[in-house]
Amino acid sequence: LLRSTDGVQWDLVSTITKEHMAGEADLWKRDEESFAVISRTGSNKAARLFSSDASFRQWEDVALNAMVHSPVLAFWYERIFVAGRGEEAGKHVTKVWELEGRTLKELVTLPSGGDNAYPGLLVVPESLDEENPRFYVSWYSQTDATSGEKEPNGGAGVYVGEIALGAAPETAE
Repeated sequence: LLRSTDGVQWDLVSTITKEHMAGEADLWKRDEESFAVISRTGSNKAARLFSSDASFRQWEDVALNAMVHSPVLAFWYERIFVAGRGEEAGKHVTKVWELEGRTLKELVTLPSGGDNAYPGLLVVPESLDEENPRFYVSWYSQTDATSGEKEPNGGAGVYVGEIALGAAPETAE
């Protein structure tokens, strides 16, 4: 983790991890006191959740329950959503999950196959006045999202859509 006051000179704050072949990541500041990162690990291993207090010196490392390549995060009030390349029946597909504590709950598998990933995930602003979240989502896929056929010449299509997700799970009182 690096810090800069001018975008030119950078100083090392801490090393989040040297293990798990960590790579592609997205990060967020949870509140004034904590910070977290979701990172891809290895080729087909579970993603990792790294958490730190505001010092950014000590990082807690937790294995999540799903493989997530090229993760991207979006927030809808207190809920955290993750999109990225996951796995289904031994094949890579682009998915959306909700992070519930230290568990990823799978919500949507987007029409995708072959080489696919690097999604974008943005809250539909009007959904902030609704009961359930909606997101604009973008992703690329070598498999055509409408026909399911492989794109010609090894190419890929870029897709944009809107997804509506359900209410948060009930919590026991």
